[in-house]
Amino acid sequence: MEKLTSYLKYLITIAILLFVLLNKILPQKEIMDLIDIAVIVLGIGFTIYSKYIWKINPFEKTPKVYGNYSVTFISNHDKKKRKMDISIEQTLFKTKIKIITKESNSISLVANIKKINDEWKLIYTYENTPNILERNHSDIHYGTCILSIENNKIIGGYYYTDRNTSGDIKFSIKKYNLLKK
Repeated sequence: MEKLTSYLKYLITIAILLFVLLNKILPQKEIMDLIDIAVIVLGIGFTIYSKYIWKINPFEKTPKVYGNYSVTFISNHDKKKRKMDISIEQTLFKTKIKIITKESNSISLVANIKKINDEWKLIYTYENTPNILERNHSDIHYGTCILSIENNKIIGGYYYTDRNTSGDIKFSIKKYNLLKK
């Protein structure tokens, strides 16, 4: 929401310019019709920008971390090194994370990319659902993850859960980074 608010002044300026342009091009139209057209054009344009075009805009400062990753993590619970696959879907205003391990799947409930003390972070809260055969020793649980981003690359970070476990995460391979959703 904070990021959307920062774009509001640009949207208002573009809406006014679009209205003036439409008024010159279509002088016979009613003012309310021109406002309707301007809002529709602006809405469509902004939707396309926030989903796709921002990814190729060199002036957009938001890190572009969408894609699939191969990741290792170590839990303080048993000190075992494990692998997981992470899929990140990202638009300008929304980020979704999905994680798959041999034992469970996780989905982000809330995710945000934010600059904190001059460092970009991907912070998200997730719900982890263990596979049925794992539930005798691993319940459904919730956690938070904080990852550091440098030069549009996720370096690593840490997580902690409501089961009083935590761990380190190391990003090793970015499988691909396509302009998708």
